[in-house]
Amino acid sequence: MERTVLVSDADTPLGRELVRLFTARGHQVAALVTDARSPEFPGTGRRAPLVVPWSRRSPAGARAAVLSTLNRFGVLEDAVVPGAQPSPAALPHELASVDIEGAVDLGLKAPIFLVRELLGVFLRRGQGVLSLVCFSERRDDEPGPALDQAVQEGWQGFAAGVLDAYAEKSVFINGFKAAGVGHEDAAAFMDRSLEEKARKVTGRWFSFQPRGSILGRR
Repeated sequence: MERTVLVSDADTPLGRELVRLFTARGHQVAALVTDARSPEFPGTGRRAPLVVPWSRRSPAGARAAVLSTLNRFGVLEDAVVPGAQPSPAALPHELASVDIEGAVDLGLKAPIFLVRELLGVFLRRGQGVLSLVCFSERRDDEPGPALDQAVQEGWQGFAAGVLDAYAEKSVFINGFKAAGVGHEDAAAFMDRSLEEKARKVTGRWFSFQPRGSILGRR
């Protein structure tokens, strides 16, 4: 069934792969990008994704991106929001102030601003499917840079709070966790989960474990 799907961070490897998979399924896709020089996405004519510039540093940027999607398609049914982009790997005492501010602004505040706008649209419509994505090519048990871990865990905590807060609402909201895997495997897992069950339940975490892990063998 054709749906209108918004994918943020579409100029990252994960986001681009999600756009490709959703387009291949026949969905109308709005691809939010922060870099206007992003390469073209697959699809032609009506099936070509709508590329939407997203100014991550302000709440107005999130609002404008959502409005651009609605102006083009008239309705928004699904949204997939990855959070917490990779942060500088420097030791804490070596971090510049601009690095700290950028990590929080771009990796945490930006997706939160976007989620706020999307929830408003879905609640006014009385339905919608929101997927909050926690993705890292680093395993959960693999230590990472302090700033990166802080932003990643902050986003996951926010996502968990959203799932709890809207459990009784009309919007279907689920979380996706994928750690220690490549972006293609993570995107395929999310696409498959949405098609099979994540659009029919709410308040759940869907976790993908890499092959060979203890959880993966259970």
